[in-house]
Amino acid sequence: MTIAPYRLGLTATYERADDAHELLEDTGLIGPVVYEEAVDELAGEYLSEYETIHMQVELTDDERSWYDEEYGIYREYVDTHEFDLWKAEGYQEFLAHTSYDSDGRRALIAKQRAEELARTATKKLDTLDTLLKRHHDDRTIIFTANNDFAYEISQEFIVPCITHQTKTDERTEILERFRTGEYSMLATSQVLDEGIDVPAANVGIILSGSASKRQYAQRLGRILRPTDERQPARLYEIIATDTMENYVSQRRREGVEAGA
Repeated sequence: MTIAPYRLGLTATYERADDAHELLEDTGLIGPVVYEEAVDELAGEYLSEYETIHMQVELTDDERSWYDEEYGIYREYVDTHEFDLWKAEGYQEFLAHTSYDSDGRRALIAKQRAEELARTATKKLDTLDTLLKRHHDDRTIIFTANNDFAYEISQEFIVPCITHQTKTDERTEILERFRTGEYSMLATSQVLDEGIDVPAANVGIILSGSASKRQYAQRLGRILRPTDERQPARLYEIIATDTMENYVSQRRREGVEAGA
């Protein structure tokens, strides 16, 4: 506990996926939320006007066949053991089983393979190509869930890339060139989600990510810094249709943007 008689908590991303934010109230460190304002209510005056565009791409025939096979293995195991994956406790129970049950480990691996296939779907790159050509005069950040995909995009489209492996000096140089306009786009995994000052961008493209509202809000925030041009920012979200990404997309957008 602290000796301060009064305590005030300020944050742009209060909720956590693991519900740990509830501990603030339960432990008495900070009381309940007394005031909050949605992003939409700040847009136009304190933040840039913005729009979100949700795009879905089909898996190729080979990708669909592989995805259905791997996802089927995962779902069969989960359904057989009746894990309630809608609750954090249910998923933790599933993970606990994977530590001693070979079928459980196979199910976990199958889930990870299915997720990776959806995250890196071939047609996502085709859609990305179209968007980068459309926004070639804009300042664009491409968000991915892992380093390998970020590097693949960097090589495919000849754009600078920042991951947690990028040395500090190199990262600083890339961000400075992005700020001055020498670089108009860059690819990144999760390292730019928070904690690093990123120059103003007006286009964000999410190719993959978690179900975390916190991560989604941070990525949206990267394109909402007001600029002299006052042009609306755009956040694109590209997901593989009829995959786990549909659920992930819905979860992370809840309560962050209007109508989600």
